[in-house]
Amino acid sequence: SSSSSEIVLRCMRERDIKKIMECAIQKDPYVVTFPYEYYKWYIDRFGKYCYVMEHKISKHIMGYLLGKCEGRPLRGHVSAVAIDVRYRGCGWARKMMNVIEKQSAEDNCLFVDLFVDERNSNAYSLYKHLGYNVHRRVIDYYDKGRDAYDMRKATILDPMRSSERRGPDVHTGHMRRW
Repeated sequence: SSSSSEIVLRCMRERDIKKIMECAIQKDPYVVTFPYEYYKWYIDRFGKYCYVMEHKISKHIMGYLLGKCEGRPLRGHVSAVAIDVRYRGCGWARKMMNVIEKQSAEDNCLFVDLFVDERNSNAYSLYKHLGYNVHRRVIDYYDKGRDAYDMRKATILDPMRSSERRGPDVHTGHMRRW
């Protein structure tokens, strides 16, 4: 593992996309690999919500987060967060989540949300530890019989945390689109 001083957390740039698509993170069965255009779309529209963890010397991508700010009410959304298995358990996901949570609050978002595969107990535990709560189950989100938890964490703009309250489960085909 690398020390904190050898790692940079910075905004994602277009030139990072190829490295992201080729890095070891993509071998994780829970990591969804997106086409080049998907990453570029995020960078172009929501650049301050997209981050990479990069080794200062080798320039290897060790993790990334794709996020955005949208919707009514305004919310921060984590579309993807992935850490190379060799660097998990060192607090890097927490650091990236802290950055998007801070940015979301600065941009007047009521909450930050994300979807996590119900089978991915490690990710679920991480998000619970970071203060996220299950808002609803999204049935067949990933595939038939493979549901997601829609997890939320209120920002300082929602001190009563009403945005985190449990809502009804929803089928993917009936989801309200943001």
